[in-house]
Amino acid sequence: MSSGNVIETSTHALVVFFSRAGENYCATGNQMIEVGHTLRVAQNVARLTQSPILELAPEHPYPADYQATVDIAKREWEKNERPALARSVVEKLKTMLSGVRVLYLGFPIWCGTFPRHVATFLDAARDMGALEGTLILPFSTQEGSGFGNSLGELARLAPQAIIAPGFTCQGIKAAESENGVRAWLSGPVVNRSIALAMEGDFQNTKNDAESAAKETPPCGCALLAQRTSLKPKYLTTPAPSMQTLEHIAQAAMRVPDHNHLVPYRYVVIDENAREALGACFEDAARRQGADDEKAARARSKAKKGPMLIAFVARTPEDPEVSREEMLLTAGASLGQFMQALALEGFGGIVLSGSVLEDEALQKAFRCSPCEKVLAWITVGTPAQDAPTPEAETRRPPISVWDGK
Repeated sequence: MSSGNVIETSTHALVVFFSRAGENYCATGNQMIEVGHTLRVAQNVARLTQSPILELAPEHPYPADYQATVDIAKREWEKNERPALARSVVEKLKTMLSGVRVLYLGFPIWCGTFPRHVATFLDAARDMGALEGTLILPFSTQEGSGFGNSLGELARLAPQAIIAPGFTCQGIKAAESENGVRAWLSGPVVNRSIALAMEGDFQNTKNDAESAAKETPPCGCALLAQRTSLKPKYLTTPAPSMQTLEHIAQAAMRVPDHNHLVPYRYVVIDENAREALGACFEDAARRQGADDEKAARARSKAKKGPMLIAFVARTPEDPEVSREEMLLTAGASLGQFMQALALEGFGGIVLSGSVLEDEALQKAFRCSPCEKVLAWITVGTPAQDAPTPEAETRRPPISVWDGK
């Protein structure tokens, strides 16, 4: 086993991917990139699993121009074409697919699914008999479409294979995807599927793997179910960059929000301000009657974890939205913020404490009369000894009202 409990699959495994450099779409404006986004993720998969890697290079490369590539890709998709792979790729396929039990398959999302060169590869692999009983772990890059329709098409083109939950990330975040890839590969469902596949006897283990897949929630739910709170002692560097935090906070805005009030804000504590925050904690503790030992302990909490974020809720007067509804929105955003952190490969925990009732501390964060710092978020990268989430066994609190 490698660090992070990722199963090393250096034998009987292969990372296959399609990627494209040049001008790429980005929500903030198209960008010219020298290294394709999916290539970056594929390199992380190959490095973490110690598996060989094969790029599905096309016989006729796509133009660097984004719109020109879109026009070609759309035509190929509409006609369900199978564009040729480079001769060098075709010559390697049979040898590299021989004996493969685990196939990590990566692609960008084009026209709502994978590029047609991936379909070309799947047809060739199927004709070789290389997909019979093979475990496929898909991963994709995109700018907001998730997997699109690609998983359904993958199931149709590879009916003999077992398809495990996949990993997807925005292309602009591919360079920072290592933690997310590690979390995906070391998750209980994927980890178990890989272990079954590496046993090699698919005649006896295929049914077990398929049963395990049926017990698993849909891909998105499976990823969400892997999040767990991690205490500061289980967090290490690096913490997310400000750019990554902005993406995470933006994702946390996609919650029900009546009148779009955004009744919350996230305040990152600058590393140089940790000492000042510690003084605030100590002063607050002393005002609440703490002795020297408890005051010192309160001060030390400001320095725990690679990063600390204050979560502020806001409940202004509004003729249509109640205070309770605003707090529901704020709480939903906080929950989504924590989930987004986990999906990006980071960990954290939400903490409170009596210092939050201190008026001077609230003023230090420039809280208006309708605002309050409700919690602290400690953030970092999960350490190697960080506990993994146990399977949820509690009955979900959902029921049906029959009108009686």
